[in-house]
Amino acid sequence: MNERSEASGGLRAVAQFARFWPLAVAILLVAAFWFRGAIVEPGPVRTENPPEAFDAGRAVERLTRVLDGTPHPVDSDALDAARERLLKEIGALGYAPDVHDETACLSRPDRTIVRCARVQNITFLAAPDGPLKGPVTVLTAHYDSVDASPGYGDDGVGVAVLLEIASLYKRAPPQGPVLFLITDGEEAALLGAQAFTDNKSYGYDVGAMINLEARGVRGPALMFETSRPNGEVVTPWAQHAHRPVANSMTAAVYERMPNSTDLSVHLDAGHAGINIAIGDGLAFYHTSRDDLAELDPRSVQHMGDQALAAANAFSSTGKAKPSDLVYSDFGTRFLVVVPSLVGMVILAGALLLSVVLFLRPARETSAPRFDVRAFLLPPLTLIAAGALAFVALWLFGLVRPEAQFWWAYPQAFNLVIFLLTVMAIIGLLALMGRRSSSGRLFSSGWFWFLAVGLALSGQVPGASILFVIPAIAFIPVAVATWVYPATRPYLWPVAAVATLIVFLPVIYLLDSMLGLAIAPVFGLVEALALAPFLPLLRPQPGAARMTLTPLAAGLVIASGFTLVLPAASRDTPIAYNYMTRLDLDRQTADLAVYGPYKAMPQAVRDAFSLTDDTFMPGAPAKVGVRRAPYPDGYNVTVETVADSRTAGKGAVTLRIAAPGARMIRVRAPASAGVRAARLQSAPETADLSQTLGRAVTFDCVGRSCNEMLVRFDLAPDRRPDGTPSALDADPAPWIVTGVWAGLPADSAPLAPPRPDTALPIQTGDTTAARLTFQP
Repeated sequence: MNERSEASGGLRAVAQFARFWPLAVAILLVAAFWFRGAIVEPGPVRTENPPEAFDAGRAVERLTRVLDGTPHPVDSDALDAARERLLKEIGALGYAPDVHDETACLSRPDRTIVRCARVQNITFLAAPDGPLKGPVTVLTAHYDSVDASPGYGDDGVGVAVLLEIASLYKRAPPQGPVLFLITDGEEAALLGAQAFTDNKSYGYDVGAMINLEARGVRGPALMFETSRPNGEVVTPWAQHAHRPVANSMTAAVYERMPNSTDLSVHLDAGHAGINIAIGDGLAFYHTSRDDLAELDPRSVQHMGDQALAAANAFSSTGKAKPSDLVYSDFGTRFLVVVPSLVGMVILAGALLLSVVLFLRPARETSAPRFDVRAFLLPPLTLIAAGALAFVALWLFGLVRPEAQFWWAYPQAFNLVIFLLTVMAIIGLLALMGRRSSSGRLFSSGWFWFLAVGLALSGQVPGASILFVIPAIAFIPVAVATWVYPATRPYLWPVAAVATLIVFLPVIYLLDSMLGLAIAPVFGLVEALALAPFLPLLRPQPGAARMTLTPLAAGLVIASGFTLVLPAASRDTPIAYNYMTRLDLDRQTADLAVYGPYKAMPQAVRDAFSLTDDTFMPGAPAKVGVRRAPYPDGYNVTVETVADSRTAGKGAVTLRIAAPGARMIRVRAPASAGVRAARLQSAPETADLSQTLGRAVTFDCVGRSCNEMLVRFDLAPDRRPDGTPSALDADPAPWIVTGVWAGLPADSAPLAPPRPDTALPIQTGDTTAARLTFQP
């Protein structure tokens, strides 16, 4: 009787433990999600380095000698001073740098904006002894900043890394030639890179390029872009990478974004290469807090290790065979690289295996051969997670006036989305999966995970690797647990955890890059990553409430923090700019504030009236405005110095002056029919024929543009039969705007002081004066 009682007690204990198992798994998942960034966190700065290793301490020390904490935008006195210090630093390393002084312009075939500036690129070469042989590997970063930022992150970190690698190559030359290209005018419109390609790479045969960038001041150095086909650069780099953070999914997403860097110009020119950047601390990007105090030396160390490994790989082996690869780091420990076609085959094979598993007879229940509920449960969790995230975003948006209420403390709203996802999965499992076998839930979860991966990979080829790595874990686990069912409790979690190791860092990086405005997407992705956990999260009969209640309590707490935490803080400030706007035609002035109006301090919103913006075409539709006194000292003049317009063809040349301005902008209306534009000092003409019939914006940035000659080639103003062209039917005025740094003395007191939770950004506070004319 005693033995039976003990056995019965033991079974009850096991049953009781089983009731708590889904809650324990859920809590572990929440903890893993909370610390999802830890996997990609840069390691500590090395205090001791062998002679051939990158030294972050030396790199930062050089950077403090090159930058003095002041903004240094293109073609400015401050950039001249920074350049002199940079050249001195390069000379101290034993190199003789070349300075390439030229005017460059950039326009995209599908865009209506042309931007020009005087740029001064710097180049120097590290090479083995003897004559120069073979193509050069190009290491490039830019040394200009935006007007509002001292630029220690963007792109001082890249310059610091280049200088340290150059010092290492002075001690031990690379196996192949390495050209250091430090560009100017990147912030103006990638103009330094454009000058390099316009001038045929300054006579060098370019093999592969490594561009170093920053969109923040901390975080891992992510390799986020490659040339296509990518095998020629990914293969050699993967063999040398140290703690890589990279995946082809991120590269595929970036390709579809409007963002661009210097590498974009080089890729358009046919060069092969990779892009490496740090991207955390986005709130300080292009602001005065992009300074030395905020720059994380660990990020400098990580970027230096990645760039040095890439330079050594490319200079020693060159480019590999052109091929299409998918790749991803696995916990930043090593890089998994698979040919794209092989990846698709692995996914298809794993998908077929999941189908076989799902259709085989269930051993532990009498469920039907095709369990409809188990089959439909995973897609329903995706729909539910996405819908709940959307509703949460909408509801919080009703209560919070800020457009990005999560900006300062994103972890709270992130946790809301994840808890909703986990609760949706557990709730649907309790509702629909009570009678399904664990094996069916396992195979169904994996089937939909792999099916979505295969479908997504067909549209975004780089995405397949995020599913291939878990598939590689799934296949042996599926076979082993089929043959030995007793191993399920031990092996199913192993395969499921593989999805977390891959997906959690990606979710973290996408959050850093894109933000939570796409909350429904995060809900979908998180539910997809948790699909392999279905049999581990299913609550025991009658135990769903016990599992959901603690999660609901966590949801209430996370929601409370989301509601009360401020949208901005000193460590995560918002950004907005003041602009004094002068209408030279009417001799009137106002003060405007540009930025996230609803997130601005109440004192700012009280001082301004929200109205439609018609002053700066292309600016936000709504802007805060108040009257301001009209100042002296800001003037723009326009003179037509040549006009060759006749039926069939024509051009007009304008002399425009705005003494002391940082930029002059000319906006030609659609009715003008501008088909090309050329700055007199620039060697190239910008072709705008593909956007004929649209308004065209021509910018010239820097001191050299204070007085400029620019020619606009215009479409025929008459048809061959002599009748008026549609472009000439309703001519609108041209607009010329000069933009100066800072506010006039009379306007500055009208701008409410920024609290420490707000910063100027990009151009900073400015004064703009505009006039209209007809050439």
